[in-house]
Amino acid sequence: MLVDLKAHCPLVAGVTASALLLLSCATPLLNSNLLDVATTVDDLATRQVVFNLARTKESRFALPAQVQILSGQVAAGSSITPSISAPLNSSLMNSITQGGITTISRGSELSNTGITVGGMAGTQDSYSINFVQEPEQLRRLRLLYQYGAHQISAKDVICQYPIPEISQSQQPSKPQRRYVRVVGDKVNACRSPDVVLVDNPDPAFLSFPGCVLCAFPSKGFSDLFSKGINGHKIYKTDFSPETEDYNKDFEYVAVILNNRLLPNSALPRGRSEQVGMIDWLSVVRDGEPIPDNARRIGSSNGYTIYVHPLSVQPVYGYPSYGYEGPFTGDEHFSEFVLSIIEATLQPKQLDKVGPTAPPLTQSLPNSP
Repeated sequence: MLVDLKAHCPLVAGVTASALLLLSCATPLLNSNLLDVATTVDDLATRQVVFNLARTKESRFALPAQVQILSGQVAAGSSITPSISAPLNSSLMNSITQGGITTISRGSELSNTGITVGGMAGTQDSYSINFVQEPEQLRRLRLLYQYGAHQISAKDVICQYPIPEISQSQQPSKPQRRYVRVVGDKVNACRSPDVVLVDNPDPAFLSFPGCVLCAFPSKGFSDLFSKGINGHKIYKTDFSPETEDYNKDFEYVAVILNNRLLPNSALPRGRSEQVGMIDWLSVVRDGEPIPDNARRIGSSNGYTIYVHPLSVQPVYGYPSYGYEGPFTGDEHFSEFVLSIIEATLQPKQLDKVGPTAPPLTQSLPNSP
């Protein structure tokens, strides 16, 4: 039996419109969740820094807990399950008249008509992460967190931060440059009165602005170094007794801490001492006084992290850095977070070699 559903067309149209509306939600939902993922990555980076600064403040030699997000996947979908029920029930109606004549009439009625729409819209996010476990990466991170937690000075970072090395296959047969760890304008900064080299660094990790320790080739410094090196040793590391002779055929390049990570007190013109403690970031135990003009970043394990946005100094004498103007505490902290990410990177072509046995006798660090 055919049923005329013309009277129900508005209902069917409503179902269709609802289905199309629900299906059209998938794309905006996907776009929204993509932005949520980006926000999650940024929030994770900051929260890791806050957590590790608090741990380092509590214990100077705590190993950082750091993860890298290698990849992420966002999926959004919607589904529609419409249902239309319109059963037709026939009924037989009998009627008996007084004259003995029976009249039989047959009719049909449309009952229990119903239209339902079931729908679902949802998203699924998944991440692939990597726990930082390589010892050299952890050492770099530990030094940066110690610096941020006021456990060590800028000089300690300059002198101890391990810069990734180039692979053995990529080392030039005749190196043209030798990199020297320098604090301010002092040639003998790290192992006074002698000099410490950065042995075989990967230049990619010394390039501004992404570098933690940066190299700025300068003939003026190379000439100054040639005059000041007489009578001093050139050590290959801060702890090893191995030395090398000065070579006039090499260009000697100063390696210094990125000025965005330096204490503000080291930035004005005339201040050559870049050895102080950090002065734009504070890790404060709960209940202790809060620094003036400070902004709260986050809290962890009974400590709160503050930056000092009004404690700024004009940046004089750094036109070659491509930046002139004040550094705010917020900008310093942003660069500090980026330096943490930089510290987790490794050269793609790094050839790992086995550790060499330490010498039977060696000088103590910072001894002549």
